[in-house]
Amino acid sequence: MVIIVGKRFYVVLFSALCISLLLLGFSFSKESGSNDIADMVEIKNNDYRIVYSNNHRLDTSSNNKVDISVINKSDKKLTFYLYLSEVNEKKYTDVYYSLNENDEVLLSDGVINLGELNSFGENGDYSNYSIEIYSKSDNNLEFNLEVKGTDPNLLSNKIIASDSVYQDTNGSFRYYGEKNVNNYIKYNDDIFRIVGFVNGRIMIISEATTLSNYSPSNNDYLTLDNYIKSFSSDSGITVTDILNQKSWLINDKEYWLLDNEDDNAVCTSLDMGVETVSKMSNYYVRNVYEIDDVLVNSGDGSLAHPYEVSYGS
Repeated sequence: MVIIVGKRFYVVLFSALCISLLLLGFSFSKESGSNDIADMVEIKNNDYRIVYSNNHRLDTSSNNKVDISVINKSDKKLTFYLYLSEVNEKKYTDVYYSLNENDEVLLSDGVINLGELNSFGENGDYSNYSIEIYSKSDNNLEFNLEVKGTDPNLLSNKIIASDSVYQDTNGSFRYYGEKNVNNYIKYNDDIFRIVGFVNGRIMIISEATTLSNYSPSNNDYLTLDNYIKSFSSDSGITVTDILNQKSWLINDKEYWLLDNEDDNAVCTSLDMGVETVSKMSNYYVRNVYEIDDVLVNSGDGSLAHPYEVSYGS
């Protein structure tokens, strides 16, 4: 039997193929959150899917704006960060970014916090971001981009989300030196206070119950610089200014703050306040540790319910 296929059949077949391709493109575009599938790069893993425009490159010559779509495929909320790395290891200064056409923000440590995103299907299936970069001193910026998702139960994310922290000029997040701050953590069965998320690590300091006598062999004590930074982002604060501060960093015991000079240290005392003196063995030191980022198993950071973490507890 011979089947004769007419011209109309090919027209219908061609039309059906076109419609199928259009629907496929629309479906991909909807899932990725993108309205333009040209020059896109797609990154997928088990927890999230990222779609970049402009070949996930950002520069000030031709692509000073990039659009990014994020899909959270995990079964829980994740916090997403955009990492900008300089091409050819160049080092830029005075770099600012604008997220979703908001005001310019100084770029610290090459990281932009994109915020928390619900798991797929809870409140929309994707989130779109539009990023632009600027520089006050360099007109030839080039960055490679990478979006990563992290668990909001990471201790660093809880610190960053706290209303009691500020971001210093180095991009670290530090608790203000306020007395009633929920920055308690149980570590090695002792209670510590969290100074902040500093240089990519968690800095913790011993509470009054775990003060120890000064030992020249132990350098893990709170430095004067870190002490001052825990009061304010204002770099003009001095030791004299600390006398008028009320802070969880000052307790009911006398203790040391190490200075840069080997023979001297800053001392806090109920009677003397804060002053620089020669080191004496009858004063206490507050031990400081820097620990890797860690998941929080329980607790809200209060004294009654300190953060219980996955190790050192």
